[in-house]
Amino acid sequence: PPTPEAQALAKANAYTVAQNHLVRSHPLEQQLADYRRDNERVLKLGPKLGANAWYHFGIVDFDGVIGELEKAIALPGAVPEIDAEAARLLAALRELNPTLKALTRYQTTREFKEDGYKFAREQHAILVPRVEAAVKAMETYGSALFEREIARDERRLATLPEDAPARRLLSTSLTLRRAVRRFESLGPKADVAPFLAALGEVSNANRQLGTTFDGMSPKADSSCTGYTDTVASLIGHGRDVARDIRAKGDPSQPAQRFNETYNRSVRDFESCQKNDDRVRPG
Repeated sequence: PPTPEAQALAKANAYTVAQNHLVRSHPLEQQLADYRRDNERVLKLGPKLGANAWYHFGIVDFDGVIGELEKAIALPGAVPEIDAEAARLLAALRELNPTLKALTRYQTTREFKEDGYKFAREQHAILVPRVEAAVKAMETYGSALFEREIARDERRLATLPEDAPARRLLSTSLTLRRAVRRFESLGPKADVAPFLAALGEVSNANRQLGTTFDGMSPKADSSCTGYTDTVASLIGHGRDVARDIRAKGDPSQPAQRFNETYNRSVRDFESCQKNDDRVRPG
């Protein structure tokens, strides 16, 4: 039978699959902001706004993620850092799901033409707190997973020889993830100095990684040099975000690019480890 360690690893991986699905397909905070902007008007003015004024929430349901979470939770073994957060997230999504499905039906059947938006107004008071609860549960779950992965990789790092390519790659990835944590805590009036300092550390680590890749013989796989290019772009977008926050401008565009580039860097990192066995941590 598999060891408790192997069971915990399989379970943590299943949790990560659910998390990736959530992040990709359900930008819930953005949708809540759009919903509020478009719906507050409708809820005040009601049927005066015309047939299609009622704005549907934009997420049909959470069936896929709920299924993935249920499967992960049901796996044998324990991941103490995540199990409770996963159960909380599952409960929040299960509570929100029927409301979303009912509103989807309401929209597709154009029922709002028949009842003068009565159901929309009733559901608004139920929907918003449920979405807010789901957003909060997602954030806590995502943070717990992130922290666990960082702790695991720090332990791995300690076992690798100082100048090994695998160590340099893992070290850059860890430094980058710490900067992403700083990015996530940035608000409109935030002090951007800690974020900029973290980006400086990423820049140093990435430069050393590039030098290591250049010195490898035979040459490092192209996906590995691609990773260093992606990380360099990410640093640029991060510095743009900091500049806009300092200037009290709107950082949403560079912030979106930062997120997209970070997701690309995760894929590049995985490709590099897969394609070049010299950068795998053993």
